[in-house]
Amino acid sequence: MNDFAHQMQVQKVRIQYGEQGIMSIAEVSVLDWKGSNLALNKLATQSSVDSDFEALKAVNGDFDDKTQTYEEEGEYHLFDVSVS
Repeated sequence: MNDFAHQMQVQKVRIQYGEQGIMSIAEVSVLDWKGSNLALNKLATQSSVDSDFEALKAVNGDFDDKTQTYEEEGEYHLFDVSVS
């Protein structure tokens, strides 16, 4: 891997749906160059919360959980992978 890839630092990852709808995510993984999941158990937010499908369920390591927004336009999930 080149030196540039080793120096990159991702702080936040945003996933946004471009149309009106419901956004549902089972699990998010953000891997570093060693294969470690930087998103696991990190801070997560989303544009709205449908029922008890809060954003933290997308980064808890459990693929049986899911996160879900209400039906809206511009819904998003935001993951802060810089928090330790």
